[in-house]
Amino acid sequence: MFSLKEFSSLNGVRFSIPKLTLNYVDDLVRSANRGDKSSAFALLRVARTTSPSHTVPVEAHVSFGAGANGVVTVTSDVAWAEGNNFTVKVAIAAGANAALAASLVGKDITVTLGTTSDAGVADAAKNTALLVIGAINGIVGKSFTATKSGSGATAISTIVAKTNFIGGVDEVLSNEKKAWDIATTAVAGLFA
Repeated sequence: MFSLKEFSSLNGVRFSIPKLTLNYVDDLVRSANRGDKSSAFALLRVARTTSPSHTVPVEAHVSFGAGANGVVTVTSDVAWAEGNNFTVKVAIAAGANAALAASLVGKDITVTLGTTSDAGVADAAKNTALLVIGAINGIVGKSFTATKSGSGATAISTIVAKTNFIGGVDEVLSNEKKAWDIATTAVAGLFA
């Protein structure tokens, strides 16, 4: 184990860090674990000064409805490209006096709008954005969350054809980012 105090006593000493690679960091970790102070300090420098790039993960989402108080956005709970495989469909119930409902089959979310006493006519009072998000968020075992714009008081009144979520992106770690992660983890264990 090395102390940060030891490292700070080397003020002014510069460590040159070659191109950050997995092999370079792995060699530093092995050497530091065998008690090589210069490797341990180089590892600390890597962990403190390197700012590697990588693709940040993004959650997939879909929106429907309109207006400041009537847009429903459904977002996957996990940031990943796989979230783009979810779909949303909004339909109007066929019968009279039907209640608002939401269901999930596989990756397909279906919102069935409630109706008036006239079969197939959406009832605005039963289908506000606020009520729709409640129905979606009430689905058991879901891996997504619905939110509303504004107060959610505006009704969702039109059908929406089956629409895929969009925008989901997986995290892509460059080898440089992987090496930095290894260095950071190793440093946490080396320095008290």
